[in-house]
Amino acid sequence: MKKKIVIIILSIVVILLALALVNVFIIKPAIEEKRVALINEGISYAVVTIMQQVSTCEVMPLTFQNQTIEIVAVECLQQQIDIEEGGNKTK
Repeated sequence: MKKKIVIIILSIVVILLALALVNVFIIKPAIEEKRVALINEGISYAVVTIMQQVSTCEVMPLTFQNQTIEIVAVECLQQQIDIEEGGNKTK
């Protein structure tokens, strides 16, 4: 009778250890991989959205915590310089 109880307890311990190993080496890495993929997708979406908006030569404010900066595409700044220089030449 004692041998059966010991075998049952050891079997339960082995099953629990196996489940812990599956969790550590299979489930957690899969969850982390999915989390990283979702973060990267969100970052890509944000960057593309910003690029699309500033490509129209609109100033876009970016705020993080209590700091805000305004961004605009460099090409738009060059266009503005060219327009201003063209206007100065005609005067």
